[in-house]
Amino acid sequence: MPLQLCFATGNKGKFNEAKAFLEKEVPGLHLKQCSAELVELQADTLEAVARFKVEGAIKSCKGNVFIEDAGLFVPALNGFPGIFSAEVKKMLDCKGILKLMEEFPNASQRDAYFQACTCLYLRETREIKMFIGRIDGIITFEERGNQGFGFDPIFVPGEPSGNTRTFAEMGIEEKNEISHRAKALRELKDFLLSLA
Repeated sequence: MPLQLCFATGNKGKFNEAKAFLEKEVPGLHLKQCSAELVELQADTLEAVARFKVEGAIKSCKGNVFIEDAGLFVPALNGFPGIFSAEVKKMLDCKGILKLMEEFPNASQRDAYFQACTCLYLRETREIKMFIGRIDGIITFEERGNQGFGFDPIFVPGEPSGNTRTFAEMGIEEKNEISHRAKALRELKDFLLSLA
């Protein structure tokens, strides 16, 4: 099993969540951050974007490396921001999404989900493995909380049942129990443990 794994990301929040989860779950694993400049592919799926990014990351990161691409998908907005979430966050931020959602005043119209795609490259075998995680929830009417990053302040996950708090109102450990990222990382963890 690889004892050292590189996570190619410039997002410190993503790295901290992955490190807290994987180092706790995979004995002896050391996760390090590789801040490679990755080109954003304009594609139809997170899987295609993730595969393209990991192929770019292996050029500047040593050893076994993985990347993660994630997005917030809002059916009422035809899946927007979806695969463009990182760019939309920079341009519109949470306030922009809330503005777009003003024409959907009923909670039943505010369904959304986060999806994460973690893509691992094993250098020795040149193998690429894909792990997917998803969590359903709703878009709030206002920003709440100051934990997390990205669209966390406007997303209330549907797990656990009856939850009313946004990801930004949860601590990292609690979020790591239920998030889309945690679900994809759980699959990655199971794969890493199977290599032992």
